[in-house]
Amino acid sequence: SGDVVAREPSATLEATTGDLYVAYHDGICGALKVARRGDSSWTVETVDRGDALPSGARAITGRAPSVTLTSQGEVAISYQDRTRGRLYYTRLRLGVWDRELVDRGDGVAQTGQRPKNIVGAFSSLSFDVNDAPTIAYFDSGVAATRLATRGAAGAWSTDELDNDGLVGLFVSSSRSPSGGVVVSERVTPTSDGLTSQMSVTRLEVDQ
Repeated sequence: SGDVVAREPSATLEATTGDLYVAYHDGICGALKVARRGDSSWTVETVDRGDALPSGARAITGRAPSVTLTSQGEVAISYQDRTRGRLYYTRLRLGVWDRELVDRGDGVAQTGQRPKNIVGAFSSLSFDVNDAPTIAYFDSGVAATRLATRGAAGAWSTDELDNDGLVGLFVSSSRSPSGGVVVSERVTPTSDGLTSQMSVTRLEVDQ
């Protein structure tokens, strides 16, 4: 099958200018990139090349990106560091990408006394009316849907939304002045095989 340059793309439009932004994982170099199309041409920028590892290699990052814009038109992206199983958030401020670690993947998995280590897949980024970011994502260590919220002081907190069965696949979230919603796929084994259902969690305004 070979390497794929643009994996797991996520797109958003700037309402005033019509500029298109596409965040994606570059499968060849293992980095997070964002492509922008303005009036007539594309520009591509590397957002995160991946941190250097003790081995000398770089972490594979930029998986499962979700890109959106603040009310001021700033580009923001949530994504997974695949090598270390971490969830990151980055925002373009004055021409510089400001990266924040959202969830390290620390903790103990329910399936055994071992570190979880893998979070951040299927991330979905949205903003509330005050431009506070929230990220819904899959925690594979406990097979659950989680929600990360950034407080006014800049600290991130995470909460488990749903852990009934294997849930949290293909997460999607949306916010509005009246609250928000997080949906994902729940897979349940039965005597006839696997069944798939939709998990829906409504968010209150103060979340």
